[in-house]
Amino acid sequence: MKRIKIFRSDGASVDLPELLKVLKDAGCEFETEPQEDELTFECDFDVELNEDVLIILLTSDEDVSDACEGLIQSTVSSGGRVIGMWVPGETSLELHSAVEKVGWSQVSWGSDQLRAVICGEVQVFENPEGAGTKPLKTPVNICR
Repeated sequence: MKRIKIFRSDGASVDLPELLKVLKDAGCEFETEPQEDELTFECDFDVELNEDVLIILLTSDEDVSDACEGLIQSTVSSGGRVIGMWVPGETSLELHSAVEKVGWSQVSWGSDQLRAVICGEVQVFENPEGAGTKPLKTPVNICR
């Protein structure tokens, strides 16, 4: 069974219960709920996924950490998809460096599109307010 991995850096100050609600509303299912101090945790999804998915919580003033970069490379090399989700209160209008090269999508906080993006039904690039932003510079090749 393919899984969803969620990465939140030290700089991504988001209320854990609020984060879990957004993820559960999108279809994530947790065997045990993550603790406040966990930066990386996993969940199952309520439908079968064709590949693993990494969701990175994005902040506008943050570089990609080595830990995050390792998760990105691991996900992509196994054929998985990387999705960035802006945390509340961010204001960037650009693609985040975490999704700029290999990201499948970048969505706003609590985006109604999160579920469709996780399922691979759509590919969107939103700024924190939910408006469209420029897509990837390099086209994404999808193998089926």
